[in-house]
Amino acid sequence: LRLKVEDNVIFNTMGHSIYLETGVEMKNSIRRNLVVATRACTSCMNSDLTPASFYIANVNNYLEGNVAAGSLHHGFWFALSSSVTHNGIYGGTPSGIYGHMRPHMMPMTWGSIFGNTAHSNGNNGVSFEPRYEPRSNTWGHGGSHRRTYVHNFTIFKSQVHGVDMGFHAGSITFDGLKVADTGLEVRESAALWSRHVSAGNMTFGVQNANFFAFTDNLPNSRSDKRSGIN
Repeated sequence: LRLKVEDNVIFNTMGHSIYLETGVEMKNSIRRNLVVATRACTSCMNSDLTPASFYIANVNNYLEGNVAAGSLHHGFWFALSSSVTHNGIYGGTPSGIYGHMRPHMMPMTWGSIFGNTAHSNGNNGVSFEPRYEPRSNTWGHGGSHRRTYVHNFTIFKSQVHGVDMGFHAGSITFDGLKVADTGLEVRESAALWSRHVSAGNMTFGVQNANFFAFTDNLPNSRSDKRSGIN
């Protein structure tokens, strides 16, 4: 493992709290962290206006047992681009070491994202944006769709969606997903939302999941329409 970010409490910070920015960061251990009340930053990067408690630009990291609570926008944002974001030695151009990396198509290590919780976040509990379409090639250079698993996410009281899969969702299965009380502000919210599914052979979806539209832990106001999977 290259870097350990473990057993920390992070409270009331401006901009993304735990931030893997460029897409070249891999094999880092991010475990058992509690991040609370992530706020916007108007003098940082543009994306810090819609901050995430955990901003992850490459899925090839180990996220286990973390909690994202009360972020202004995202709890966990997997911001997976079609190329890494910086030029020069870290890529972004064909001459860079990582210049040919395609984070939005890189397969995920089995069990690397396991047992995390997102609650009371201002937009989505978990976002894969703009898209995630894992392929068989390790660095994301095409190949066939490769089925990827995300394990045991617990999400509740998201203002919008529990999980937002962005504009294209590939062969991704959420195993043990638990979502409750989504859509505090949006009428047509969903526990799991995707605009377009590009995976074939029924390889996108959920298994061993529990979705609850309402619980006894009711907020003061609710929208009256929400979906399990949309």
